[in-house]
Amino acid sequence: MRFAWLIPGALGIAVLSCGRTCVAAPAAPGSTISSFADYTAHLDSLREVILLCRNDAAQCQSSKVGADQRIEPEGFTAKYGWLRDAIDRSKDKALKDRDAILDSALTRVGVEESEAHQNADAAGFDNARRVANDILATPEFQRVQGPSWWEQKELAFWRWADRLFGDVSDAAGRNPWLRPVILWGMLVLAIAGLFVWARRAFQRQRFVVRVEGQGTSMIASGSSPDWTALAQQYSAEENWREAVHCLYWASIVMLEGRGIWRRGVARTPREYLLLLRSGSAQQTALRQLTSLFERVWYGKHPIGKGDYNSALALFDALRSA
Repeated sequence: MRFAWLIPGALGIAVLSCGRTCVAAPAAPGSTISSFADYTAHLDSLREVILLCRNDAAQCQSSKVGADQRIEPEGFTAKYGWLRDAIDRSKDKALKDRDAILDSALTRVGVEESEAHQNADAAGFDNARRVANDILATPEFQRVQGPSWWEQKELAFWRWADRLFGDVSDAAGRNPWLRPVILWGMLVLAIAGLFVWARRAFQRQRFVVRVEGQGTSMIASGSSPDWTALAQQYSAEENWREAVHCLYWASIVMLEGRGIWRRGVARTPREYLLLLRSGSAQQTALRQLTSLFERVWYGKHPIGKGDYNSALALFDALRSA
């Protein structure tokens, strides 16, 4: 035959182009329902069947191919009639194109596996896309709004800051001397800010100590004025801040006169509270008066006649306790 050399190649092309839906001449047994994992595992076993057949003609048994498979839930059918036919034909060791037939079968199994993975990936993507669409169709995703005016301004600010620092970084890259200048400048600013904060804190503390020391020394010296009379005088002048201040020290002098604490010892307003019996009427009234005094004297809060009347009521409560 003039074209006998074309037969092996033609057989190989026919095997490759047939696809998994081809039906071979022998009738295939009934299909079995398998999972995708079972299908890929079966393809691996078919490679072993083909290799055994190639090495030993006695191993060429089409029954080892197994039944056709219906792959669920992917929904396609894998038919192996073509492989059974190839195995049966390869039983003849003298067959001239035996190796070509088995090589084509191995290639066909590889193509089957590649197509299976492609179809599975496509099915998985379609399923994921469907799930995502279902989620995006829920009501909470239908009320999405754009950024607010404030968020837009905030974003614009950070973009401006990014451009600014980017320009500074580029400038520092072009001018090496600029980098240490920026670094030392930021360090000096930080130290200056810390110094200003510490100075103000010390001034505030000195003011508190001076006021408390003055009041304590006036009490300890025995020459303190009549704080109650001073409070009345300041209230008549509507100097409510000084009036509350005097009522507080009048309360301290009054409790000291009762021997509740020792005279001549400098204490803070909170330390006086600790010297009273916990939960007593005296401690409760003095705590409220102390809070009012600290708020208007140290905190510089605005004060009116109502605050003075509250302080006077607390002083009367301490006097009657």
